[in-house]
Amino acid sequence: MHDTLQRLWIGDITPQQDQRTDTPRCRQLIADMNEQRALFCADMTPEQLQAFLKFDALQTELFALLEEQAFIQGVRLGGNLTHEILQ
Repeated sequence: MHDTLQRLWIGDITPQQDQRTDTPRCRQLIADMNEQRALFCADMTPEQLQAFLKFDALQTELFALLEEQAFIQGVRLGGNLTHEILQ
């Protein structure tokens, strides 16, 4: 248990990067998103495509940071609840 907590603290465990995408609904959403993205990008000029890809990369990075923060807050909440229960 202590090893897991230490690995979480130093960032060796990153649950937001270990997402499950093997459910039927998730696979369908990913396929639909890829199809829509291809249609969307097909009508863009090279400049528009470059701007969109930059935006997409920034948005992906932002979502990863937000997921990490939500995970950290969840761990803290769980720790606080456990502490209160054990007192």
